[in-house]
Amino acid sequence: MLYKQYTLANGARIILAPRANIKSALFLVLVGTGSQNEDQRINGISHFLEHLFFKGSGRYPRAQDISTALDSFGAEYNAFTAKEYTGFYVHCAAMHLAKGMDVIADMLRSPLFAADELEREKGVIAEEINMYQDTPSSYAADLFELLLWGNSPLGRLTIGTKRNVASFTPADLRRYYAQQYVPRNMVVVVAGHFREEKVRQLIEEYFAAWPKQEVTDGAPSSVAADHHSTTDQEFADVQRTGTILLHHKKTDQAHLIIGVPSYGLHDQRRFPAEVLATVLGGGMSSRLFADIREKNGMAYYVGSFQQNYTQEGYLATRIGADVSKAVQATAITTKHYEEVKEKKIGSAELKKAKDYLDGKLILGLESLSDIASWYGMQELLEHRIQEAQEFMRLINAVSADDVREIARDIFHADRLYLALIGPYTDMSDFETAMKML
Repeated sequence: MLYKQYTLANGARIILAPRANIKSALFLVLVGTGSQNEDQRINGISHFLEHLFFKGSGRYPRAQDISTALDSFGAEYNAFTAKEYTGFYVHCAAMHLAKGMDVIADMLRSPLFAADELEREKGVIAEEINMYQDTPSSYAADLFELLLWGNSPLGRLTIGTKRNVASFTPADLRRYYAQQYVPRNMVVVVAGHFREEKVRQLIEEYFAAWPKQEVTDGAPSSVAADHHSTTDQEFADVQRTGTILLHHKKTDQAHLIIGVPSYGLHDQRRFPAEVLATVLGGGMSSRLFADIREKNGMAYYVGSFQQNYTQEGYLATRIGADVSKAVQATAITTKHYEEVKEKKIGSAELKKAKDYLDGKLILGLESLSDIASWYGMQELLEHRIQEAQEFMRLINAVSADDVREIARDIFHADRLYLALIGPYTDMSDFETAMKML
């Protein structure tokens, strides 16, 4: 076993993944909260909190104190917020691990949430929202999930809206922090080169004194009854017709995501779905890349993927296509979706897809950040950990019949969704292209 795991008396889960052959160490704290845990009024508060932790804590009262402390030994550090989790990490030379742990732990244990910092950060996050909206290749994914799940916790944007961000108060932040940032909702991972005894002592010092308590507001249902409502004024530039959502924007390249609902993390069907996504658009020799880019020269990027949340999931294809050829690229995609329903993939293509996934996993686990995430995310979201070999065993057990069965289960015209960013005013041609499924 390449890791050790234990739980503190207050419920915090600890994972140690020593790697003696490298000279650095990474400290990661994952918290089981994100936009999935927010109602509409406070949508975006998890992400806002992520920013405010870096603006001052008990032993590091100013933002500059935090950054200076971490910069003083050349650390890489950051945080991230998603729909089901928030993470904070520091990656540094092994000799400085204790210092890095001290800063991150103090940020999380004793945040100040100063009113002046909060007001300043509102402007920063408003500009971050502008940045995402001006990055259509990324924003398309947000719009796809908004289309799929609408005005529900899983459908809303993690970053929130400018209106919400402008409304947050220190009391809002402290209330949400008290509800969500409790030991039972945390997974702490240390990966890399370290002395286990010393790290255990530090973890005891930083985390054991946190009082034991439960998360006080239960996570809402992932899909609400109003899940196709997109009436918020901040999405006035979004037009929805049936299962197509168009964000009208003057771009030289159309950005689209086309896909279907599939399976959550706890559904074993996600493994053949992963193989199916790889066959369709995993790598430069995949069916869709070869057809849309190599054969027809319609797009720069083409790729399929399986997105798994704990309760929900989807399989989709991302395409950045010439504006004049996006409809044709959509039609080609739906044609391939139909083909995998009708005809089993061959043994050579099946093996290639499995080997592709195997190789990507091995390469990914060469970095400490991926090692820490591999163990930490599984424990946080699935409450169990499997080694990479077990994951690949499940992938390698997938048959061609399994893949076709999944395709037949998920690929249906009335479940096909398209999120589109481009200079279009009429979606009728896209609607026709989608009917090929």
